[in-house]
Amino acid sequence: MRNAPLQFFATLLICSMTLFSGPACAEPPVEFSWAVLTGTDEGLRPLDFTTPPKLKNGATIQIYLEQKPGVYLYLYLIDSSGEVAFLYPGEKDFYSKVAPSDRVFRLPTDTNRFELTPPSGQEKLYLLAGANRLDKLEKITAAFLDQPGHPLRKEEVVKELKRLRQEHSTLVQVTETSVPVAGTVRSRGVPSDSFEATKVNAVGFYSRILRIDHD
Repeated sequence: MRNAPLQFFATLLICSMTLFSGPACAEPPVEFSWAVLTGTDEGLRPLDFTTPPKLKNGATIQIYLEQKPGVYLYLYLIDSSGEVAFLYPGEKDFYSKVAPSDRVFRLPTDTNRFELTPPSGQEKLYLLAGANRLDKLEKITAAFLDQPGHPLRKEEVVKELKRLRQEHSTLVQVTETSVPVAGTVRSRGVPSDSFEATKVNAVGFYSRILRIDHD
């Protein structure tokens, strides 16, 4: 009987350790692939973001996203003029209608391209992914899409993007590796080029700012 309090304390300690370690272990994986491609004489080639790549005004880019089930992707652009664009999913309440699944996206679609235009400066692509929907970001984005010219709505989107990155800055475990993407024949019958994409393996959440300088 003298050992009973000690045994109780040990049991309580084990339960507490299980309680606090459980949610961290239960964080779902976030896996997907991305690439930012630029047009060259040899076709589309992926940009290296070890440091911000430098392109010329008039250069073209296309974004590749490979989504996986259970992974909610979001992509925003803040251009060199400070304007904000919601590139993916690109519409309000998208994930209320379409659940994440094995899908590949090209932004813009098919053979279309984004073109870098003056003023010279830096384009910032905010890429976020979560195992759960980012409800607050979606709500703020919906208000922005209703009033895209309203400076406050734009400011709220930028503020929330920064908040999410700050909130998860010290908590995220991330591995990024290069994976080959084979060329395919697109809907217009035009073959696409083979290239290497970045495969992300994270826990719970992922974010990255892809910066492109141009002049």
